[in-house]
Amino acid sequence: MQTTVRLQFQIANFGDLQTLLSDVLSGFTLVSADAICKKKVVRAQTVEGEAALDQGSVALALKCSVQAPGAESVSLEAALEFFPSAMALTFDFPSNGSFSGMIKWLASLIGDSTLETFVNDILGKQENGRKPYLGDVAIDASFDWGNGSAFNLLVSISAGIEPSATSVNKNPALFVGSLAYDSKEKKWELNASLTGLYASTLLEFFDDEAKEHVGAFLNTIAIDTLSVNYIYQPAAGGTSKGSEFTISGDLLIATLRLQLGFNYKTDGWKFNAALKPQQQDAKIGDVLKGLLGSTDDLELPDFVSNMVLVGNDSKVFGLDVLKKDTSFQFMAQLNIGKLSVAFAQLHSTDWGADKPSKRLIEVAISGFPDLKVDIPLIGELQQPLDELYFLWVQDKSVQPGKIGGFTRKDLLQINGGLQDPILVKDTIKEEQRKDTDMLVAAGCHFSVIVRGPTGERSCLLDYEFMKPSVTSSTKAIEPGTSTSAEPKSLKASNDDDGGPTAQAPYKKTAGPLSINNVGLKYKNKKLAIMFDATLEMGPIGFTLIGFSLQADFKTLDEVPALSADIEGLSAAFEKPPLTLAGIIRHGNDGKLDYYAGGLIVGWTVYQFQAAGFYGMVTTAGYDPYRSVFVFAKLDGPLVTLEFAEISGICGGFGYNSNVRVPTIDEIYQFPFIASSDLGNAQNALEALKKLTDPGPAGWFSPLDKTYWAAVGMKVDAFKMLSFDAVLVVQFGQAIKLGLFALVIADVPTADSPIKLAHVELGISAVADMQYGTLKVEAQLSPRSFIFDQSCHLTGGMGLYYWFDAPEADKSNVGNFVFTIGGYHQAFDVPVGFPNPPRLGISWSLGSTLSISGQAYFAITPKACMAGGRLHASFSAGPIGAWFDAFADFLINYKPFHFNAAAGISVGVYVEIKILFIHIKISVEIGAQLYLWGPPVAGRVHVDLWVVSFDINFGDSESGVPPITLLEFYNLVLQASESQEAASSAMLAMASGAAEEEEEEKAMVLADKPPKNEGHNFLPVSGLLNDNDKPDRQPNEPWVVRAGTFSLVVACKMAINSFKKDPNEEPILTYADPYSKPMKLTTGMSSTLVVSVQQDGTPKPDDGWQYEIYTKEVPRALWDKYNPSEDPSGGKNNIGDLLNGDGSSLTLMMGVQMTAPPATMAPDPFPPFDIAKADLQPIWSERPFPAFANADPAWAPAKPFEGDDVGKQYEAVYDTWTKPGWGTGDDGQAGFVEIFAKSLNWVGADALKKIAGLPARLGVKDAFMNSYIAAPMLST
Repeated sequence: MQTTVRLQFQIANFGDLQTLLSDVLSGFTLVSADAICKKKVVRAQTVEGEAALDQGSVALALKCSVQAPGAESVSLEAALEFFPSAMALTFDFPSNGSFSGMIKWLASLIGDSTLETFVNDILGKQENGRKPYLGDVAIDASFDWGNGSAFNLLVSISAGIEPSATSVNKNPALFVGSLAYDSKEKKWELNASLTGLYASTLLEFFDDEAKEHVGAFLNTIAIDTLSVNYIYQPAAGGTSKGSEFTISGDLLIATLRLQLGFNYKTDGWKFNAALKPQQQDAKIGDVLKGLLGSTDDLELPDFVSNMVLVGNDSKVFGLDVLKKDTSFQFMAQLNIGKLSVAFAQLHSTDWGADKPSKRLIEVAISGFPDLKVDIPLIGELQQPLDELYFLWVQDKSVQPGKIGGFTRKDLLQINGGLQDPILVKDTIKEEQRKDTDMLVAAGCHFSVIVRGPTGERSCLLDYEFMKPSVTSSTKAIEPGTSTSAEPKSLKASNDDDGGPTAQAPYKKTAGPLSINNVGLKYKNKKLAIMFDATLEMGPIGFTLIGFSLQADFKTLDEVPALSADIEGLSAAFEKPPLTLAGIIRHGNDGKLDYYAGGLIVGWTVYQFQAAGFYGMVTTAGYDPYRSVFVFAKLDGPLVTLEFAEISGICGGFGYNSNVRVPTIDEIYQFPFIASSDLGNAQNALEALKKLTDPGPAGWFSPLDKTYWAAVGMKVDAFKMLSFDAVLVVQFGQAIKLGLFALVIADVPTADSPIKLAHVELGISAVADMQYGTLKVEAQLSPRSFIFDQSCHLTGGMGLYYWFDAPEADKSNVGNFVFTIGGYHQAFDVPVGFPNPPRLGISWSLGSTLSISGQAYFAITPKACMAGGRLHASFSAGPIGAWFDAFADFLINYKPFHFNAAAGISVGVYVEIKILFIHIKISVEIGAQLYLWGPPVAGRVHVDLWVVSFDINFGDSESGVPPITLLEFYNLVLQASESQEAASSAMLAMASGAAEEEEEEKAMVLADKPPKNEGHNFLPVSGLLNDNDKPDRQPNEPWVVRAGTFSLVVACKMAINSFKKDPNEEPILTYADPYSKPMKLTTGMSSTLVVSVQQDGTPKPDDGWQYEIYTKEVPRALWDKYNPSEDPSGGKNNIGDLLNGDGSSLTLMMGVQMTAPPATMAPDPFPPFDIAKADLQPIWSERPFPAFANADPAWAPAKPFEGDDVGKQYEAVYDTWTKPGWGTGDDGQAGFVEIFAKSLNWVGADALKKIAGLPARLGVKDAFMNSYIAAPMLST
């Protein structure tokens, strides 16, 4: 029990107290005083028993003010306590401003003018942010008035350091410590212990320049405990400056506890941390997540983020933050055995403070060069690479959708802070290098390091994989917490994490192998180190196909186990005239498991090639299927005819296989056509590799439900012509036909040492019935020439047509293009159009004369175009001449008319050199040629230096009249001259021609024009085949099923209305058609009339249905005429005609008719029972006997039911195991034997041995649990 008594009362007269205090404390003034008496009585246990003990105290609560000479008065509150030998005076500051006045007053008490000046000076300076903010302060000052003016001041404090404005954590760090001042040394020293401090809080102690950049490094570091030492001394001239600031403590990063050190001096600063040895279970990913923020997506592979950090010594992990002249750098160094991991973060001073830093992780894989692997057929082999290291780069400062990285400047800065500089593959020429060159892209890298003859290290190969994904923000961690959650790994579940295979030349001998190249590929979470390797055994050379060393990285701190993988083996033997080459390969990528092989045999003029493939394809979500193909080809003289010789045959077929259609440039490489040059064995091996490669670069690949067959032949004729062609038919899901050929012509003969001409022409024609395309292309080989080998021929042609098909592009149906040598130079070639090279000739006649020329012609649904170029130049010493001619023009092909503008330039020059005088005299004649026709006519405009004039030839240019309706009709019908007369008569009758034409009509009608000249009849459904007459003739009556019959009446002339009776209103209408060749600016009226007749007489239209039938038609025929787009006026740069898009328009080209639905006939008959109708009566000679009832002994006994159902199981079990007639030969076994013999079964003796209860039911519990319902028992 405790009782406290407190009395407080005001002292009215405190003059004596004022005198007592002001004599010692000059400038101290009392305002008021309260006396506080406090007595505490406690019941306690003493040696004499329980007793009441008391304790009391007297204190004064003062309101006062202090004032230093020349300073303002400061109002304070104070507490005055009395002790036997002393008094204690405690001040309380009501505001921040009171502290300055209090310090000045304390300095005035010393009586040292120097101290007073110093205090006034320092308090008059503006704060620069490096001083701590003080909270509660207890002051202990000592001064010896008799021994000089020096004094010591000790202030006990609780202080706070407010975080910077850019800090993620906004809570201030608090610490308790002491502040000492030595007036003799004029030095302030702060010693304190802190808790709950973030590294970002230290920004208050950095200069302004550093604050903006270093914050990104420190935002995510939490500090558990900290000791601080801050020394402050005035510099020369009285400038306030922090001399030294030292911090030591424990740093928390994820599950790690690091020893922390921060030291700031006037010449720089350094922040470091080292791992304590007791931390054993943290992972690299955890550490980096703690450093960079718990939500920051590191995008690291698993074998890096899952590395366990084991602290064997205090230097296992090091952390440094450095300030350089041009950047701020964050460095983390990890050493695990022989493994070295470096983490670096860069923020350049010329970046904005809000720009994210760039980061990298480098892991040097020690021990890798000493790894060995056992290779089948070769033995143990030491892996041939010198060094291998992993590099991860992150750059989130770039715009979304782009990938950044480290530039040349960034790498130079970061290498300055690393012990071992990062080596990269620099492919930029030295004279072209810039600071902004991207040297290391963001993402993951494996780099191969090689050593030169003198030991210098260089990067041979840089392989990029696991490209970065979306950026994420950074977040701080709380002190004392961990971020042990697994860091997110980029594409961790993706089988193919890597990019394209990276390769580099690498010459080295490893055991019996000769290595030529090295490559890297990361896939299925394994790193494949691939080599091009060969070995020789006597006269036979072997090549390892798909040879790689698979490195399975679990974590980088464990040296990976290497396993050798060889996809196949090829062998070659060459000893003229015999050449042999063979290949066998096996591959399995998880989706395709295949075996492939090939053979090439060459003997004198004969060459045989064969290849085969068998594979099993497994695709997620689909049933697996097998794929097979076989290919064979024989070249050499086989059969000789009178004028030709068959010198080659080829063929092949594929099941669940696809043939890649060659482009026109690949005709020479198509295996059915290509002639492998067996001049050496290496060529044969390359041909076999292409034949057996199932990848995208190969010719044959698996494809479900697709089959193909190919047959080809090579024919040599007249010793000057060689024709090598193959027909490929692909069917299954769709039908595709392809004809590919290579035609070679030599004049006079192929064996002639001097040839007048050599032409190689590749031809490709492919019809795709699934996508509705017909593509015919031909192209000259660059090896073609005429007259001389220096006179090269070039050029190609293309014919494309798009028709209707199940997967056809409906917007492109009806489109076509034909071109020889390309298009007008201003023509915008649509996607999907052929674009062959110009028909050209290039001839250099020695060193003095050269001639080159080009030409083209093209026709599209919009227009025709043609043009060409010709250039000739002559140079012989100081004399030279040239000739240039060009022409580009558009053509109207109906009425055929052209209006072309061409240019001609002819010039000569001569150079005269006399001593040091150099004069060049040149003369040029320019001419413009204008051509029009037919008939061909034109004008030449000659432009000389002094005069210009025109030369006209042919008829003068006149307007081109439009064609007539009859001419347009025949143009649409593509009719012959014999059909034009009949067509004319039909049109004349329809339009009510004049009487004077009646006689001509009768003459024309006598010619009997063809039936349905302007129409096509296309059955859609309901057409039946006549079994007696399977061949159907034109205009022959159809046999149809009336209920489903439908047909299209297609017109060759576009229509805008449809009628079923000429005198009635149209049933269907559409847009009006035009005629560009007729130069129509108003639409035509075109009506289709269809009447339905039966037996030659009109029949009422009962229920026939009609629909508009449209087609895409060329604009050159059916578009509205626009004079500004007519090239006959001499315009050769008409934008609409030169734009390949929208070359067709949709018009009504007929009507689809559907027969009336079938009418059900009234049925007077009753329902027909088909089952009874099939019954047939059978008459018996005598009546059937009466049915006899079965013997009741065969009926089952009444089973147990309800709660007694268990008794039924037991009864069955007992009867089966112990039948009443016994189990021997006179009972159960004997019955089975007799029954089997009576049915003539084989093995009756064996059957009687199993007559009893089956063994698996012999145990009663097994029997009771084997039947859902109990069996029945007979009586």
